[in-house]
Amino acid sequence: MPAPKRMSLRAQETQAKAHCYDWNNKHPDGVCVSYEELRGRGETHRTKTNGPAFVMCCQAVVFIEGVSGAVSLEHCTAVGSEN
Repeated sequence: MPAPKRMSLRAQETQAKAHCYDWNNKHPDGVCVSYEELRGRGETHRTKTNGPAFVMCCQAVVFIEGVSGAVSLEHCTAVGSEN
């Protein structure tokens, strides 16, 4: 859920924390995700998460395998778990 342009940084951070909380309650570490570098365009990659979601720069992000750095949860869709 992208932050509205007129939302304060504090409100953006609160929204991102809620998004992380929801994600972490629904999905375990290592969940399989479909990831798009450019949301809505481009190639979709299937990989898995490396840890829980967290807030960075007022955005909900997560580490995923094969990508350097954290990626926005807005670009990830959980598709199952890998055991």
